[in-house]
Amino acid sequence: MRFTKLQGLGNDYIYLSLLPQDENRVDLKRIDLAELARRLCRRRFGIGGDGLIIIEPGEDKEFRMRIFNPDGSEAEMCGNGIRGMARYLWSRGLTEKKEIIIETKAGEKKVRLTESDEIEVDMGEPILRGAEIPVEIDREPVIDEEIEVGGERIRITAVSLGNPHCLVFVEGGDGIRSEIGYLITIPTELVNRLGPELEVHPLFPQRTNVEFVRIKSRKELELRTWERGAGETLACGTGACAALVGAVLKRLTEREVRVHLLGGDLEVHWRRNGHVYLIGSVQECFQGTFRLT
Repeated sequence: MRFTKLQGLGNDYIYLSLLPQDENRVDLKRIDLAELARRLCRRRFGIGGDGLIIIEPGEDKEFRMRIFNPDGSEAEMCGNGIRGMARYLWSRGLTEKKEIIIETKAGEKKVRLTESDEIEVDMGEPILRGAEIPVEIDREPVIDEEIEVGGERIRITAVSLGNPHCLVFVEGGDGIRSEIGYLITIPTELVNRLGPELEVHPLFPQRTNVEFVRIKSRKELELRTWERGAGETLACGTGACAALVGAVLKRLTEREVRVHLLGGDLEVHWRRNGHVYLIGSVQECFQGTFRLT
């Protein structure tokens, strides 16, 4: 089977296209996609990646995306992943439209190619009601809730962009350089200690992504993400969007910010129509083939 590897700010995914225009002819009903994701995403033992993305015809729209985490669980949505899928479609001439709608488990998402060759995703309106995120806190919005994690008390803010996010706002600490040289001052020890605990915290019935957020200024955020089913990644598109929403709800930033991540920078806008927009670059890494059996 042929595959393509693409990355957005180091958030790298393996793409398998089952579109009629491509040559892969596979009956997915005969494949354990969870096991396939675990096998292919293993770095050094497989292709390696933050997830496996299936590109296939949609039911109502032309295209559909399915995403599987490295642990085999299926996610609802991925901001960087859907931008990579759009790049795949445009670079191969599989659509002539500069604005397309892609079906996901989190609903239909509009993706647009900008004049500067960046890719913008309309992520829709954030979900703020606790039961719909989901989190076992019956409030809307869920802001600065004090919970116990690993024997200590911390405050969290919960948001969903089609998938759940737990935000922890932190002060600066030891610095780590991003891939573009920016100094991110969110401590590694904090991410490694609280990330795994919060991912599986009983308050989150479907587990959660965990974002550690530092306010740099009214127009800048620093972010490190512990992704559900993947561990820490260099970037997370939905996480960047959730971080902005949480910061605005806490009145810490403007509604348009630059988010500094380990893999680089993203632009995130929460516009007056209530929708959150994610803008950034995507690159193709390489192509190859693998045996299904």
